[in-house]
Amino acid sequence: AFIHVGAMTKRLHAGRAAEGGLLAAQLAAADVSGPRRVFDDVWGGFFKTFGHRPPVPEALLQDLGRDWRIRIAAIKPYASCRDTHAAVDAVRRILARRALQPEDITAVRVRANAFLHGMVGGHDCATLPAAQMSLSYAVAAALVFRANGLLAYSEERRRDPQLLTMIGRVHVVIDPTVVSSAQSSVTFQLSDGSCIEEPTAIPLGAPQNPVDDQALLMKFEELAGLVARTEDCAELAATVLDLNGRQEVRSLLPLLRGSRNGAASIQG
Repeated sequence: AFIHVGAMTKRLHAGRAAEGGLLAAQLAAADVSGPRRVFDDVWGGFFKTFGHRPPVPEALLQDLGRDWRIRIAAIKPYASCRDTHAAVDAVRRILARRALQPEDITAVRVRANAFLHGMVGGHDCATLPAAQMSLSYAVAAALVFRANGLLAYSEERRRDPQLLTMIGRVHVVIDPTVVSSAQSSVTFQLSDGSCIEEPTAIPLGAPQNPVDDQALLMKFEELAGLVARTEDCAELAATVLDLNGRQEVRSLLPLLRGSRNGAASIQG
């Protein structure tokens, strides 16, 4: 419902989940009562409304306190759907080895599973959300701009003629041997008739292939710099990196308000 129409409310999904948890804690702290059987009540209970048929209540406590899901969380190094990152990694590795220009590449084939093809296989880049859900755009941006940060998705860059030409050369094909949407293989067809193939098994940002601290800080500076001054970004980064040594976080709040007038525009 959100992915293929460029819906801006897609941005709210993770935030609303966190907001719900925080609001629940605040209500409980204020002695606001809630339902006693929130999970198994027949009318509006979690199991009945959202759970399996039949419900599996023991799943709620399975490995509780032992299996920390944050350990499998990925960090996105690029400003696009996570499932485009394996292909972007492959493109960036090829470009690191070969001094190729966009005009040297006549076609790009990205092998992916059916799920990934259905979710990010389109070419639409009319809006920012649509472009971020396009694997073809992500690959083309890596080739044309040599960048995949948020600035590579600006309205001006989404209209770039060279980018649009390259998007038309990118073909996402379904390969049943690619079992995970986190995996991909990219093949360049070059103007001299040769081909280069590059697979990615574990994309950058996964726990098994982490982003280094310097790259994380660079991404933070690019994003925060859209709404805050350079000196404020530096102070905010230093404060966050020192949180373990602080007794309170009040000094963090003013830095989160943003302070930059005329920030760079990333139009939707």
